[in-house]
Amino acid sequence: MGSQILRVACSVILNALSKKEKDPSNIKEMKDLADDFEKQASGVFSECYRNNHLHAESLLFQKSLAWGNKTCLQLVLDAYIMSFMLNGGVQAILTKIWWGKLSVDNTFIRVLICIVFFPLVCINFLQFRDPEVKHVAEGKITDMAADKRETKRGDIESAKDDSREVRQEVEVKRTDLAAENRGSNSYLPKVQQKDGSKKEQGTDGKKVRLTCLQCLHGFFTAPVVVFYYNAVSYIGFLWLFAYVLMIDFQAAPSWTEYLLYVWIFSLVCEEVRQFLCDHKDVGIVTKGKLYISEIWNQMDFVAIILFIAGIVCRLITHWAYVGRVFLALDFIVFCLRLMFIFTLSRTIGPKVVLLKRMVKDIIFFLFLLTIWIVSFGVSKQAIIVHNEQRFYWILQNVLYKPYRTLFGDILTDVDKTAFDETKCSVNGSDIGQPKCPQTQNGVPVFPEWLTICLLCLYLLIANILLLNLLIAMFSYTFSEVQEKNDQIWRFQRHKLVIEYSNRPPGPPPFIFFNLLYYLVRNVIQKWTISKKRENQLDNKTTDLLPWEEYMKGKYLFNQQEMKKQSSEMKIGDTSNKVDAVVTLLDIEQETHAKAMDKRLMLLEKQVSQSREALNWIMKSLKENGLASKEKAPIGKCVEWGSFELFVHVRQKVYPV
Repeated sequence: MGSQILRVACSVILNALSKKEKDPSNIKEMKDLADDFEKQASGVFSECYRNNHLHAESLLFQKSLAWGNKTCLQLVLDAYIMSFMLNGGVQAILTKIWWGKLSVDNTFIRVLICIVFFPLVCINFLQFRDPEVKHVAEGKITDMAADKRETKRGDIESAKDDSREVRQEVEVKRTDLAAENRGSNSYLPKVQQKDGSKKEQGTDGKKVRLTCLQCLHGFFTAPVVVFYYNAVSYIGFLWLFAYVLMIDFQAAPSWTEYLLYVWIFSLVCEEVRQFLCDHKDVGIVTKGKLYISEIWNQMDFVAIILFIAGIVCRLITHWAYVGRVFLALDFIVFCLRLMFIFTLSRTIGPKVVLLKRMVKDIIFFLFLLTIWIVSFGVSKQAIIVHNEQRFYWILQNVLYKPYRTLFGDILTDVDKTAFDETKCSVNGSDIGQPKCPQTQNGVPVFPEWLTICLLCLYLLIANILLLNLLIAMFSYTFSEVQEKNDQIWRFQRHKLVIEYSNRPPGPPPFIFFNLLYYLVRNVIQKWTISKKRENQLDNKTTDLLPWEEYMKGKYLFNQQEMKKQSSEMKIGDTSNKVDAVVTLLDIEQETHAKAMDKRLMLLEKQVSQSREALNWIMKSLKENGLASKEKAPIGKCVEWGSFELFVHVRQKVYPV
């Protein structure tokens, strides 16, 4: 198991556990640890991509049996790990997959011209990548040319032995970062990919042109071309749908309507293919959960159900109009589904996410608004009208009319001056008119001042307070999405790239030919090529793991070196050194102070003994009559410790 996918899986597990944990401190600790694993996974992949982008791509798309036979990229997508998706290497690989065999240097205008006039592909109008590298869709590893496979394996085997030495260097820290980087080049597989060339290297070293058939195949299978063809096809489908609904909806289906049926059936076949093929290694129930968890698939499912209901009703004569209503509603869903193509745009793509979040804000806002509308509507209806029995008019007066008031349609039935008996039904017998208010002598009896006050209070809270609350919620959501605009776009782009890299080249309704071709090919290759291919991929994955382990060691070593060079670490080291010096000075000062005290005590003893000896001599001389005629010098005794010192009196403390 690779260290990269292991760190991603740890992040996924910690994020899942944090959602079930109740202790805030534990939640924060789990999230911090998950973020740390995400950074490490992204850092290891960046190190791998800088040294060999082909092997890094293989590691990104290799499947792991320990994690549900998913790839590292699938785990990142399922767990919504944004930081990993923002990695430059991941985005570069996705860009390469998006362009397929086409060079990324091709401009959008050139691709668009070739989509309209595809024979231009055969005359060097577009640039192609080196055909030695073939990109495979999600869950597959990059396939390398046979003439270079053995060379690269030999390089990886050498990396196994050299990586041990590198790890030892990391542990003992005997080399600096620059030396380690210079030495690492000998461990890396020498794989070079040429981009922007439409020629390939032959066995004799000469460049050989791609044939016209190879150019056409590379062009039509490129996900970017598949996307644009599908977008144009979908717009044509919506045009045909609108034409049938508004112009050519006959009693008996016309040829355009039959074409519409075939077109939608091709869309249904594509959805079935996605359901069966996108998650091959899980059961039907799990496939259903994964399929329905995507909002675009939910819209497809609703659109298909509405279309089936519309066709069933349309084929029944007396339900034809109901069928047309179902188809009209279905057209709305299909139009909303068109927003998916805007996820490719860096500007419009995040706005689609913004719309989805705003819809959630509106749903929560409607709960508050409904409470206020119902409270006002019921009270107004109870005050003005007595015993209204018709449910339709109850809904009109309680919900619909107060709701219209929010948009400027002021109620007139709260004012007695606007009362008109010809516009209402006294007993409620006329279905087309509301019931009249309770009257006395032709004048409504409800308190006009109360209903007007209720209306003013309702407008004050609904139009000013609640609507401004909704605007504030929208502003917060917009600012939140705008801060992560680039992150959201890159994440959406990944979904788009993976989906269209797995799609058949032909757009609906021509997708039937592709599906038939894939069906026959899969049956033929099921027991032969697929098993052989799986064994090759397993062997290749095993060979790449030591190389990934070496790159992990290099990344950790670089992180340690960067940490050493950081200002915080330097300040910390300096502070530790200063503290050590201060401690040594304190110890030295304490030692010297004790020695000085001992010396002073010894000197004091000697001075005391000398004084006693001098006193004894003076006393002896005095007793023998040998005393001096001069007076003895003036002095005084002072206490110093436990000894008396005879100190000579000076006029200055510090004589010069």
